[in-house]
Amino acid sequence: MSILNTKPTLLDWGPLHFMIMDAPKDTNLHLYLKECKKHNVQHIVRIAEPSYGVEEVEKSGITLHVS
Repeated sequence: MSILNTKPTLLDWGPLHFMIMDAPKDTNLHLYLKECKKHNVQHIVRIAEPSYGVEEVEKSGITLHVS
């Protein structure tokens, strides 16, 4: 797979910028991380059940926070 079926939603709220993503999986995580890099994402907050591993996120230089 080389494209995302559901593109992330970008949201600006004052000086804060958010990217809302639809539950990445191990099989498409690289596409989400590519999109994150494109928008200079430095942190991901996971609020759903895990559907992807932490390793690839951390290896990409993005910090993963789990709630």
